[in-house]
Amino acid sequence: MSLIEYIKIQRGYLESTLELELFRDTCLRIDTLYRLAIEVAPALPKGAPIALERSLQILPICHKSFLAAATLIGQGQPDDAAPITRRAIEAVRYVAAIKADAAVEKEWLDYGARMKMWKELQEGRRGSGPIPSIPVKHPLVKELMRFWRIFSAADVHFTPEFFGDLKWERQGERMTLDYFKGEQRVIETAIVLALKTHMMMLRVLDDCLDGAFSSNVEWQNLFDETCHNLTLRGLSGAENHSNSP
Repeated sequence: MSLIEYIKIQRGYLESTLELELFRDTCLRIDTLYRLAIEVAPALPKGAPIALERSLQILPICHKSFLAAATLIGQGQPDDAAPITRRAIEAVRYVAAIKADAAVEKEWLDYGARMKMWKELQEGRRGSGPIPSIPVKHPLVKELMRFWRIFSAADVHFTPEFFGDLKWERQGERMTLDYFKGEQRVIETAIVLALKTHMMMLRVLDDCLDGAFSSNVEWQNLFDETCHNLTLRGLSGAENHSNSP
């Protein structure tokens, strides 16, 4: 398959996926929730707490991650979307941790430890650290880390689960690989997992910003409508935000 053929197939799957109600309706709601959250997010005055600054930075990172992942899923490449969502979970875990304890930021940024790591990597050694021990206390972050492990085992790492889920076909004495997973069931399953994940991310970010999103009536109504929409579809994991964890 040539690069041009690959791109044409991507576009074809994306156009087809845009016709799915689940993708067209619910994904657009999540996009709107992110864009509205960015609009109503608080200002960043000089001398503001580092948790506020980082929360305001992580918010568009998560929105960008959602757009990229949703596009890849729509193109029939849900496994390639997984690492993007997994990284966004790590970002949310980090900002929730420094909201609880600003000292986590210092450990995460430790310049000396990071220079040591890069030196080891450049010398061909493993580069043992640092991987800061970021505490997981927020109940929704704990749930997000469960999704993080699912993404890791199923799609991010080269595991038997990832390898076994690839679409192989024998043609005579040759093995061929279908580069895309465009079946509606596969696409919708990936969409549901992405939706659950980002709804939780938005709730955690809202908590980190002291309810800046949920105090906005338009945002809260849209969040509740999205939860209701998912519930009507029989999808769990998008609990109502009226009671913070």
